[in-house]
Amino acid sequence: MAFINQLVYNLLINITPIMLYHLLRNDKETISGKLSSPYGIAILCTITAILCMLCPFSFTPGYMYDLRFVPLFISFLFGGIRSGLLVTAVLVAYRLLLGGAGAYAWVISLGINVMLYIVFSRGLRRLEPSRRILYSGVVCFVGSLFVPLQATIRTIWTGAAFDTYFVPYFCLFSILHMAAASTAVWVIEQIRKNVKQHESQLQAEKINVLSELAASFAHEILNPLTVTSGFLQMMKQTGIPDEKKQLFNRLALEEVDKAQSIVKDYLSFAKPQFETQETFDAKTLLEEAGAQLRSYAQLHHVAIEMFLEEKLTVFASREKLAQSISHIVKNGIEAMPQGGKLIIVGTLQNQRVCIDVIDHGVGMTQEEIGRLGTPHYSTTQKGTGLGMMMAYRIIHLMRGKIEVISEVGKGTCFSISIPASGSASFH
Repeated sequence: MAFINQLVYNLLINITPIMLYHLLRNDKETISGKLSSPYGIAILCTITAILCMLCPFSFTPGYMYDLRFVPLFISFLFGGIRSGLLVTAVLVAYRLLLGGAGAYAWVISLGINVMLYIVFSRGLRRLEPSRRILYSGVVCFVGSLFVPLQATIRTIWTGAAFDTYFVPYFCLFSILHMAAASTAVWVIEQIRKNVKQHESQLQAEKINVLSELAASFAHEILNPLTVTSGFLQMMKQTGIPDEKKQLFNRLALEEVDKAQSIVKDYLSFAKPQFETQETFDAKTLLEEAGAQLRSYAQLHHVAIEMFLEEKLTVFASREKLAQSISHIVKNGIEAMPQGGKLIIVGTLQNQRVCIDVIDHGVGMTQEEIGRLGTPHYSTTQKGTGLGMMMAYRIIHLMRGKIEVISEVGKGTCFSISIPASGSASFH
């Protein structure tokens, strides 16, 4: 049982640094990003090999071995020759420091393994992953055979008697090296495969978002331009009264203004910087937004009610926050085609200003909620989805969040939460 425990411990020692490396290698902004260099790989493999040497396993009394050659092989295969030679130098120094019988013989067998790894590691890197896993095990199996070979030569040299357990012990020792090396390389290849798939997925999503934005922009800008072109063509015709020309001219200018508004919306989404940030009371902002939209709400037979606490102080861009609130309130009004009541609630909770916009309209499904804030998606037929996209992005840049609770046929609640100005100094 002790042998199995130590063997499993050796295997875990070999796998854990691999997981640690891939966990930290993408963190380029911190010092842990340096682990992705050959020197970082050498450090991890050196620590792994020394830990293996500190926790050897034994089949029979007198024979203590470990899996130190596996991290050495990994350093050559994935870190290159410099990485492998650094690990080799540390292992030689550590083994000679420990001393004992067989130290120099072990250094010789280590040198043979190093030459073997240098010769085959470059070729292994060119193979496809499945073959690399298989041949890595074979290389480590062959390399581990030099350990019993040097032990046999030393036994003959000293004239000592052979142990009856010698042959099966070293056969199992070499098989374990092959299995451990193949397992370690398999884990690395699986992680690399998952990382590549994740990166490909992210790239595909970026391209998809870009194409949707381009299609949305082309669609939205084309409509007012087509209408404007039609009016201008009509104004060129002879015999049209001046009254109609003035009407066509006014309508064409309105369509141009609409096109400019669409362009501004896209620019605001693409680059929503906060030119000026200030400390202000969100209660006043909400009251102003409600007053501005009250006539729009009356046209849709919607009544706006507000329940706002005092001192809803925030440090943010007043203009951008007002823009986000207005988009969400307008969505709530448009979600009630038969009219109704829209409620705005403002509270202070846990150093955060919470704003709830509640309508009693058509509601949304979970799928529709999940698509909110994505390109070219709107819950209304005339909408472009840009307003909600901007609202989500602006609130996110303010270190806030938007949560949506909705039920089809009953209504929707948009919950906005942003840090209060008193907590801004802690960030």
